[in-house]
Amino acid sequence: MEFFIGLDLGTSASKGCLMSSDGALIAEAKRQTNYQKSDDGSVTFDGESYYSDVVGIIRELSGSVPPKGTVRGICMSSASGNTMLIDAFGKPSVPAISWLDTRMTDECERLFGKIDPEEMREQCGWPYLGIFPIAHLSWFRCHHPEWIANASKICMSADYINFRLTGRWAVDPSTLVSFYLGDQKKGDWNDAMLATFGIRRDQLPQILPTGTILGALTEQAAAETGLPKECKVILGAFDHPTSARGVGITEEGQLLISCGTSWVCFFPLMSRKKIIDLQLLCDPFLSSEGGPWAGMFSLAAVTQKINRYLDRWISRDADAIAEFDRLARTAPPGANGLRIDPALDMDRDLSSYAKADIARALMEGTAAQLVQSVRKTELSTGVRFRSAILVGGPSRSDPWPQIITDMLNIPVNTLYGVSAGAVGAATIAAVGSSCFGSLEEAYRARKPEIIARKPDPSVSAFYETMIR
Repeated sequence: MEFFIGLDLGTSASKGCLMSSDGALIAEAKRQTNYQKSDDGSVTFDGESYYSDVVGIIRELSGSVPPKGTVRGICMSSASGNTMLIDAFGKPSVPAISWLDTRMTDECERLFGKIDPEEMREQCGWPYLGIFPIAHLSWFRCHHPEWIANASKICMSADYINFRLTGRWAVDPSTLVSFYLGDQKKGDWNDAMLATFGIRRDQLPQILPTGTILGALTEQAAAETGLPKECKVILGAFDHPTSARGVGITEEGQLLISCGTSWVCFFPLMSRKKIIDLQLLCDPFLSSEGGPWAGMFSLAAVTQKINRYLDRWISRDADAIAEFDRLARTAPPGANGLRIDPALDMDRDLSSYAKADIARALMEGTAAQLVQSVRKTELSTGVRFRSAILVGGPSRSDPWPQIITDMLNIPVNTLYGVSAGAVGAATIAAVGSSCFGSLEEAYRARKPEIIARKPDPSVSAFYETMIR
């Protein structure tokens, strides 16, 4: 029996799964990311400790391999946007900077002058956001230029993990987007950007396609992880494109709704120009294989907003989420007339309303925001979404998935929950190590536990009056 390990290196935690070749989840593991935070806004983490945590996940999963089974491949997806400087001995020379770091101020403007966000989007796929490695490197350049000059490698956290496992430096075109140093259309580094920072090409990882075999584990990595030396490490992708591969979102008309700290909608689209013109985040996705690019948009910090309501009006206990679900199930569609906009009604006094109605209205208000953004995207792209897949924590709740289904008025499936990113990485590993010839072949071999939901026509009609 052959198995694959997928890793999802997130912001707050790193997760992993052990998946069999027929798509069954055998084991899951998780480690929280330990940050060092300072009053100046810095958010950093120790690169060695980070690697040790990832190794801990892999070792825990490798210990769950059944007798006579073998792990044939390992792959990781990453939220990325974290910057690392590596010395000549392959070790971090300074603490890794998280994309959550806020100490950067005007350093980018000091280097580049006034930055046009849309020009940046055209170049690398994302607009200038004032965070991520472009801000970190600007800060280095302005305050510690010697750190850049002396670095043997300048990379992101996923690149470093891959290097520690294989001894090879590489970055995929999808993860590269959040680095801001690439030219997305050319699939290469942007020499003008490198010159501004004083970065040489030999200081950067090689850009290679998602699914590339980086190599077998080094002897040290095999000993640390408990995996056989023959296990191949496969190059992954950014987190949402990886999740999409895991759940089978590969064609126009399909929609992935990923519910995490922010809710991100990811959808394949053949035209990169249309994605850029609509000011969406653009991922190369399957374009190198003649397939679609992908657009992304988000409802920012949704979970934080909902948690504020939960703390104030529902519960502050450890089981607050379960109570949130239970209460929402007991209220009817429409929450007895209560409407809540989670983004605008933060300070509203809800003390006169029943907790069940507050819970239901929170779910419906969030879903309404999602649907409005989806419909705006449909109108702008000319693509009608035929179906959707919901992943993340809320996908395992009840009744939230059905509310989203009824509001979108299309079939919505849920599968893999919070493990979708790790499953996607394991899928890339399975295809990259030639267990399967393609993503489609891998999907056909699976028997995942899918919960399929169809809209209730009467409830969808009622929600339509709410959304207008």
